[in-house]
Amino acid sequence: MNYTDFERQQLDAVRDFNNTCLPGYWVSFELHGRVRYGQTIGDAIVVGRGDDMRAVVGVTGYDHHVPLSEVTVIPQQPDGIEDDSRDLPEPAAAAERVRDYTTEFGDGILNVIDGHPLYARDLEALARSAWAKAHGVTAPAENLTCVQAGRVRGDNESLRRANQAFVDENARLRNNLAYLAGEAVDEAERWAALRPVEAGQALKALIDAVRRTAGVGVADGKHVGQVNGQ
Repeated sequence: MNYTDFERQQLDAVRDFNNTCLPGYWVSFELHGRVRYGQTIGDAIVVGRGDDMRAVVGVTGYDHHVPLSEVTVIPQQPDGIEDDSRDLPEPAAAAERVRDYTTEFGDGILNVIDGHPLYARDLEALARSAWAKAHGVTAPAENLTCVQAGRVRGDNESLRRANQAFVDENARLRNNLAYLAGEAVDEAERWAALRPVEAGQALKALIDAVRRTAGVGVADGKHVGQVNGQ
């Protein structure tokens, strides 16, 4: 059967999706401006023909098929770890994910399997410990939740940036002061080399320039005479 380029793109999208996402995998998708989550139902398929052909997949909690263009597969393992690997994720990142999960879930029992309950506070305690160890936080666990620890880290980063800005500004002011000091030394040496009359004329010219800049009349002869008489 001959397919148009568009139809072939939809068929390729279905093939690629089914090769990487098995039924039951968690996905996210956007619906009515909100991001929703669910598990895939069966394989992805194409519906329609011609320009109306669309690659879609069923998702739990939604009555209609979701276009694959709106679907993002949530990784089955964190940090790119393979399913058959014995590797564990980076502790700080794991603590952040646990914190986000318990923040959304709230307090109470997460699940019970064969009489073994898992509480949100169990995960919170582990997340606090891992986060504190990864970031060198020594505050008692009972006084520092993961959310609070995140705020502490943000506050510390803000203080670090503010301190760096102060250091940079101080360095700039020092450079400016050094430049002005050098200019003053050069000007003093130039004036020291002038004879009294030349110094008076140079000072008159400087005063005239300042007055003109300030919108005031130029210096009169009386002032200049006082300068030359010193």
